[in-house]
Amino acid sequence: MLGTVIIISFASCGADNIALFTPFFMTLSANNLLLSIIIFALNILILGLLGKTIAKNPHLHDVLEKYSRWILAFVYIILGIMVLLESGTVSKILSFL
Repeated sequence: MLGTVIIISFASCGADNIALFTPFFMTLSANNLLLSIIIFALNILILGLLGKTIAKNPHLHDVLEKYSRWILAFVYIILGIMVLLESGTVSKILSFL
């Protein structure tokens, strides 16, 4: 099962993810790159097990089914804000004003 989940995870990484992570991976040493790949695989395993647990819990499944659209939107907005702040984009834009 883990192999299938890893293949699906890699296959679903669109061009946007490749464009985002390629510059980051280019800055890593071989050891850090290997560590990143191992952590990525472990995260896939953890998320797969978490998904399986959620699917088996009818109450939690129903709540997440009902509010998943809002939860996902919130997560994407927070991630976007974090990327803008940590990359220095906001400060760069403000410096033009």
